[in-house]
Amino acid sequence: MSLFIRVCPICGNHIPQRTPVCPKCFQRIKSESLYLSFLNTCNRCGMPLLAKEFSCPRCRDKEDLENTCFSQSFSQYEGLIKRVIKHYKFQGDRTLHILFCDLFELMLEKYKQESYTLVPVPCSLSSYKRRGWDQMKVISDEMKRRGYPVFEAISRENRDIELKKMAKSERDETIDGLYYLDKKEVSRPSQSLLIIIDDVITTGTTLRYIRDMLYSVYGGQIIGMSIVMD
Repeated sequence: MSLFIRVCPICGNHIPQRTPVCPKCFQRIKSESLYLSFLNTCNRCGMPLLAKEFSCPRCRDKEDLENTCFSQSFSQYEGLIKRVIKHYKFQGDRTLHILFCDLFELMLEKYKQESYTLVPVPCSLSSYKRRGWDQMKVISDEMKRRGYPVFEAISRENRDIELKKMAKSERDETIDGLYYLDKKEVSRPSQSLLIIIDDVITTGTTLRYIRDMLYSVYGGQIIGMSIVMD
């Protein structure tokens, strides 16, 4: 029996193997989504808004608005999705990558009439050492298997650094040179929209750095997309 049954990481009910969560919990995750619940979003950072406004209060307060990279997140880092991400990244339940691909697909529905290419963000060296695998590589491989164009253009230096633990000023200094364009992926697949995908966006420092690096070489429109915004 154990060969064919797994346990839903949220409610504990038995579910078939290769099923990330039970159908009821999947609907609960969707019900918590900011992306699906709000029609209006900030046209700078993608933050959901109750009313149709130009930008959110956070972006209006920023001095350097030109540096803000438009991004969209399925949900805030809280509730059920927070539990599931922790289960995936810290308890090694790799089957949950299927759920995250399903959530990316829901967000990509908005762009089904456009030509786009997904650009995954590689994980840190410390995260790779801890898990033994790159959580975004697993997700991007599944998206590729589903037929989505994936451009694995970004690599990360083997410096054991976790940006999320740093203050903003330190993070801005440390990120310089941390990511670079992979020489094996020198040609852009097409002049399509580039969508940088990551599991969690915190301050947006990594997203902006990679956006600027891609833009300096390829130009065109570049946005970010993540499962959660912390």
